[in-house]
Amino acid sequence: MSSTQLLPNAREQSSYGIEVSSFDSAGNPCIPKTMNWSLMDKQKNIINSRQNVPIIPTGVFTIITLEGDDLQIVDPTMIVENRVLVVQGTNDDITLGQDSPFEYSFLFDVESMVT
Repeated sequence: MSSTQLLPNAREQSSYGIEVSSFDSAGNPCIPKTMNWSLMDKQKNIINSRQNVPIIPTGVFTIITLEGDDLQIVDPTMIVENRVLVVQGTNDDITLGQDSPFEYSFLFDVESMVT
């Protein structure tokens, strides 16, 4: 199961929280068995070495906090850069079975501090 969500812009070098909610294929909330996240640009270049960062799921909702170099403009000629946060994991789904994989993508832009 996968989904993509467009988020509001973030400011360079600030803090930015992204709430991840996990649901099974029937739309019921569920606690993931495994979860990790990666941060990249739209060309799939990893940002700030944030690849397959593990998350210990404690509930249906998880907040991933990005800050500092996670939200740095890489190309100094740009005033806005794209980011993609990809969350992958598994959960037990009544329809799809145990250890069913999921992937959620969150798209947002980072605005330069000099704009």
